Amino acid sequence: MQNSTLKLNRFRWAACQIDALESCLDYITLESALTSLPKTLDETYHRILQAIPSEHKRYATILLQLITYSEKPITVEEAVDAIAVRTDKPPYFSPKHRMPDPQEISRYCSSLVTTIYVKKSSQYESEDRIELQLAHFSVKEYFLSDRLDGDIARNFQERYAGAAISKICLAYLLHLDEKAPQKVL
Repeated sequence: MQNSTLKLNRFRWAACQIDALESCLDYITLESALTSLPKTLDETYHRILQAIPSEHKRYATILLQLITYSEKPITVEEAVDAIAVRTDKPPYFSPKHRMPDPQEISRYCSSLVTTIYVKKSSQYESEDRIELQLAHFSVKEYFLSDRLDGDIARNFQERYAGAAISKICLAYLLHLDEKAPQKVL
């Protein structure tokens, strides 16, 4: 079993390296990228996280926390609403803060996240949906490990991530409560 896991991790490492080389448009850039490739999968994931633009880090962190700790798959629609939530001041959620093109949500997390198309059918209904998932089981292992650095490590501690997810859910629920008709006694 350990041998097959090692092979899968090597394959994942190679896939991430290819993703990194894909953006090289000329020989000089390619040569430079080849000499600076990370040696391990952990180093590769660390580099991917460091390369997320600062304006996307908040959204990427929320998405990665949700996907890592969720008990059920996260749909693109749920993820879009989650990153549209503001927990610092009302209005906590506004539909105008949703992404214009929800299909682009995985771009916040580079090659750490992928989308899958799911067709669920039952006797009574059929549902097609797009779900976000971590690109490989080793990504989740990395986030749950003690091998992360600094703020990244703190963001993925179960207690901290759970609190962040709870704040988002509560802020979203407060938005729904504002929309509910108020009873007059």
